[in-house]
Amino acid sequence: MPGKRRGNNEGCIGKRRPDGRVPGYVSLSTGGRKWVYGRSERDVRQKIRALVRDQEQGIKPPARLKLATYLQDQWLDAKRRKLGNGVLRYEELIRLHIAPRLGNRWLDSVRPLDVQKLYADLEDGGLSTATVLKVHTVLHGALRQAVKWGLVGRNVAEAVEPPRPVETEKRALAPEQIKALLAASAGDRLEALYWMAIGTGLRQGELFALRWGDIDLEAGTLQVQRKVRRVGKLGLQEGQPKSRKGRRGMMMPGIVTAALRRHLERQQGEAAEHDVSWNPFKLVFCTEDGRQIDASVYRKWSWYPLRKQAELPTDPPVDFHELRHTNGSLLIALGIDVKTVQQRLGHAHAQVTLDVYAHVMPGVADDAAAQLDRFLRNVAPSETVVKRPDGSEEAAPEERPSYLVEGGAPKGIRTPDLRLERAAS
Repeated sequence: MPGKRRGNNEGCIGKRRPDGRVPGYVSLSTGGRKWVYGRSERDVRQKIRALVRDQEQGIKPPARLKLATYLQDQWLDAKRRKLGNGVLRYEELIRLHIAPRLGNRWLDSVRPLDVQKLYADLEDGGLSTATVLKVHTVLHGALRQAVKWGLVGRNVAEAVEPPRPVETEKRALAPEQIKALLAASAGDRLEALYWMAIGTGLRQGELFALRWGDIDLEAGTLQVQRKVRRVGKLGLQEGQPKSRKGRRGMMMPGIVTAALRRHLERQQGEAAEHDVSWNPFKLVFCTEDGRQIDASVYRKWSWYPLRKQAELPTDPPVDFHELRHTNGSLLIALGIDVKTVQQRLGHAHAQVTLDVYAHVMPGVADDAAAQLDRFLRNVAPSETVVKRPDGSEEAAPEERPSYLVEGGAPKGIRTPDLRLERAAS
């Protein structure tokens, strides 16, 4: 590689590559070369100096790694210490989709085109866009950490265009549909599950991992501590919630607490018919033989028949997750602030809540505008002419409420009385 002449033990800097990186290397005392890359010659020069300094101090450069070795042995290990079983999904994505195609490539030799081709091959092979995006999230995060650890010069996943997420319409059940579903579930051994899904907005995996120790029926509160999901051949695995904000507590509606009390009584009756090994983890929702519920099996023997009995929409059919979306939509429609909705649903950021429930926001905004309009009409001068939406005109009301001049604004009016008096004078 043609490079700039430098002094002994100062390494060599090459010409900028087509991908924009500037390469460089240092000859190692043990033989061979250690390559580094940067966005400019200055970056490469600094990395070369650091390598030379390490050699002089007897510090060996990190060994070259295969991508699969790095992901499975180093990055996942660090993640596991932080997330515990929460890395099982990462492990599955690496094992099934990344390692078979790029695992044998040297970590520092993976190019943006390699990653781009990986995504294209996965999509062409029938993998959903959502799963390919998860693969991108894993690879991007792992390579970002490799940069911090000095294993690679840059994160090549940043130069790649991941597939665009498919916008799917999220539905919320209408009041009559909610009523039909709850009526159909009445008397079912999992009746409380549907009250919980609609009344708390918990994810399916959070509901099936819920234990009685997480619930305080007297206070009407619950704590979301974990989730459960099937991970390939490993079977059902419990892990931490989807995000840090996923670990949360909340108050439950009183009618949901009442449903849980009935459910507890029913479950205690079932337990009395079995030995002490029945439902050993004290799960709130379990199978008839006391085991943890597998979502894929549950859908067939409980959700599908119940959905049919309630005559819920079938094109496309209503998914259980839409009960969670129903809860969020109800909260927004009732005027609950976005931050509170975010905390109850366990979204990582309020922006997620805004994006998911944007379709509900216009109605709330219209209601706010109507309330503001009523207030402004009360404080407008009597000669003010107001345009109706149809273009006709009407005069503002001449009479003003007594609180405008007497003080003591009714509940819901937060403007100080002095300002109201000035507006009315």
